[in-house]
Amino acid sequence: MRMLDITVRNRTMIKRFALSGVQGLLSLSLLACQQSPVPAEQFEFSDEWKSRQALIPVALGQEPADLVVKGGQVFIAHTGEFKNGWVIATKGKRIAYFGPEDEAPKAKPDQRMLDTLVAADTTVIDAAGRTLVPGFGHSHNHIESSRLTPDRYAQVTLPLGTTWVAEGDHETGNVLGEAGVTFWLDMQPRHLKVYPVVTSAVPPTDEFMEPTGGWFDYKIVRELFAHDTRIRSVGEVMYEPGLQDPSSRAYNRLHQVLQAGWDARQAIQGHTGSNSYSNISTFRNAAIRSNHNPHGSSEGINDHIVRVARVGMWTDSPPNRAQFGAMVRGVYASKAPYAPNFVTLTTDDRDLPELMEWGDINYNIRRYIEEGWSAITAEVIDTTREQVVVDAFRAASYNPATLLHLEEDVGSFSPGSFADVVILKGQQLEDLAKIEIEQVIASGALVVRDGRLVDGAEPTTSPPAYALDTVSLSRKVTPEDFQILAPEGKDSVTAWLWKPYDYRDRPDEIELPVENGIVQYGSEWGVFKMAVLERH
Repeated sequence: MRMLDITVRNRTMIKRFALSGVQGLLSLSLLACQQSPVPAEQFEFSDEWKSRQALIPVALGQEPADLVVKGGQVFIAHTGEFKNGWVIATKGKRIAYFGPEDEAPKAKPDQRMLDTLVAADTTVIDAAGRTLVPGFGHSHNHIESSRLTPDRYAQVTLPLGTTWVAEGDHETGNVLGEAGVTFWLDMQPRHLKVYPVVTSAVPPTDEFMEPTGGWFDYKIVRELFAHDTRIRSVGEVMYEPGLQDPSSRAYNRLHQVLQAGWDARQAIQGHTGSNSYSNISTFRNAAIRSNHNPHGSSEGINDHIVRVARVGMWTDSPPNRAQFGAMVRGVYASKAPYAPNFVTLTTDDRDLPELMEWGDINYNIRRYIEEGWSAITAEVIDTTREQVVVDAFRAASYNPATLLHLEEDVGSFSPGSFADVVILKGQQLEDLAKIEIEQVIASGALVVRDGRLVDGAEPTTSPPAYALDTVSLSRKVTPEDFQILAPEGKDSVTAWLWKPYDYRDRPDEIELPVENGIVQYGSEWGVFKMAVLERH
């Protein structure tokens, strides 16, 4: 046995204790006679914590709720259960009580919980015959890809059930620097919650290859996380030379960003298509928790999603529409029971025409269920229709929240979280597969009624002045800048022709005429020249 001196600073009493045994048993007894360093009457709770304190009397049955949703079938994201006879009760923007309506409240054991929740001023929504699921959320998305301002984006996506977005601000960050991150706070919609992500790609590669309007290093990233708790995660680590090769000019800056995310204990998201466990391991070594770029053959996508799940990585975006089925089959074909927990149904990039034609996350849920049920019928996968529905709704809400450490705020009906509720038509599995949205509650407010945005729910605002007039060219660009001079004496030339999204090593070739020494192209030949101009 040996004696340890344990000194407790600023305490009035110190004792000696004995440590013995193989494991060591420490018996500790301290008397702390010192007063609290901050007197209770001087401590000021934050507004956010005050809003949580206000929930407690409602849960105890001492005060009524602001809004109660009753009568519907509720989906419990944590356990994957559907329950009847439960209610959701809110106070302010958050859920104060979630549980059986007939249970007795602690403060009034002789009454029903529902009776204590409802008062004359309480808004009551009767969801009989309907199903309540948590608001849908993006773990990785680019609002700017929609070509909409955040408030306009909210007007489009709230009726589709989307109540929160993690915004991967590559474009705004590279144009505005730190202001490109805080822009999303300045333009925060009234009800759609936008969590700005600190992109790892400012600049995308290095300052020589891609000079931009910003430069994110350790100091800037830590300052951004300290600026506002809504700024969450490091986004989309995708430049593999900067991650893996110390000789890369991008290595030092990128690893500073990664350490800043790690030191702040924020989630770090990635972007890689390689199936190699060696490559995947380098991402996990850097504490990268997700990947949103599965691509290749159906078999490749099938394998990739389960591979990254086995090392603790989420797949936080499905592949393109043609390969959606491969993703779903891959999740279940491995027979890894927890693989579906590592999938989120975010969209990454979706422009306005696609949002209007297909939808948002609601479309991805529908496709997930369709593809899963189809694979069950074809006996390709061994699971149940109900399990596919459960996994689809979790992948649209709880999984992305867990990935980003946001599960205390969004992703479920957990008391204390934001009151985000999507009310679907019907209660049978066949009804749920259609994703017919009747009402949406976002942060405790009814914003969608009968499938349409409530008037005035999301007003539009003007962008801040600092986000305008950001293109700065060294001189005026003229049509002559796009002329291609042919070699002297040539009547025609052979040109390489790259088509949009053509990533082949060698492109197509085309023969183009020459007039007055200038190569001819345009609508007559179906060939156009494009240029990327440095804007900074």
